[in-house]
Amino acid sequence: MRANLIYLLYWTLQALAFPFLLLYLAIRIIRNRLYAHRLGERFGFIPFHRTPPGAIWLHAVSVGEAITAIGLLERLRREMPGTPVYVSTTTLAGRAMAEQKLSRLASGIFYAPIDYRFAVRRVLRRLKPALVVVMETEIWPNLYRESRRSGARLLIVNGRISDKALPKYRHRAWFFRQVLQWPDAILAQDATAAGRYTELGAPRVLDAGNLKYDFDPAATSIAPPVAALLQHLQPSHVLIAASTMPPAAPGDPDED
Repeated sequence: MRANLIYLLYWTLQALAFPFLLLYLAIRIIRNRLYAHRLGERFGFIPFHRTPPGAIWLHAVSVGEAITAIGLLERLRREMPGTPVYVSTTTLAGRAMAEQKLSRLASGIFYAPIDYRFAVRRVLRRLKPALVVVMETEIWPNLYRESRRSGARLLIVNGRISDKALPKYRHRAWFFRQVLQWPDAILAQDATAAGRYTELGAPRVLDAGNLKYDFDPAATSIAPPVAALLQHLQPSHVLIAASTMPPAAPGDPDED
């Protein structure tokens, strides 16, 4: 009963906020025309044919999560080669990174729906996933609830709650405690993250380690040929670019 009342409050606030959401989206589009690209996907109109039951829906909000998901998707493809895997992102940069890095692994890539029941349900009806995987920090009440109610398993992978976000979650622990009952498991990226989820009332939490470190350096390392080239050229100075990612769009708070 308490959970139903909490969700009723959430839905009421969402209904009141919906006109402002539309205004916000209009402003975002005016500031950056790219935001209008595939806008319908954010309302659940994804461009895929209805799939047979058993697909996997993986949500990676932005650039960091999309990169982290590479190893996970590669393993899914090896162990479940016949299972469709669909990847959603939230930000423009995340979508671009997913299309660049994950297209060969994913059956489809789309923008995640806004966390309204009608949008989330529309995606679930189209994909019919057996498993919904949410990467890292995304806690969306309707996504969690509707995924489980559709019959899908819900798994939080590489879960974490940042120092900045923790006070907000603590202040609203009465709400998030109910939301965190839905996941079948939360695989936290370290003991600190696991402790924070447990503190907020999540019942099924495991310290599973950080996926960002779950790769084979020898398989991807370019150090030997680079070292050989430097030895041959013998330059007087060497500049190292730790990151060459393009900056986020100005004024876009959701971009990495």
